[in-house]
Amino acid sequence: LATIHWSNTVAAWAAHSVLAYGDAKRRARMLELLTWLAQALFDSRNYGGALAVLSGLRAAPVYRLQSSWTLMPQSAFAAFERLDAACTHSGNYATLRKLQDAVADEPSPHVLC
Repeated sequence: LATIHWSNTVAAWAAHSVLAYGDAKRRARMLELLTWLAQALFDSRNYGGALAVLSGLRAAPVYRLQSSWTLMPQSAFAAFERLDAACTHSGNYATLRKLQDAVADEPSPHVLC
């Protein structure tokens, strides 16, 4: 239950971080920053953290902000789409499970030798 609570808290924080701004440009900047945060978490194999941030960005009030999404830099929007595709819940997160299986035997990127 603690993990679910943490994930829900992070998702709510991400959504609130975008919705706290009243103008589309500032919301677009926050969408960009949160997308890069999710990408960094994903790259470091913190898939739970990446999913939590993406959940906040996928929340209906955030996802409906079309004017803000269109103001995002193309590179950030493309990164969001890649993450969204990798972390899709279809097939019980089949894409993410395949990725986790592929890197299961590799050393963790945060272990310093």
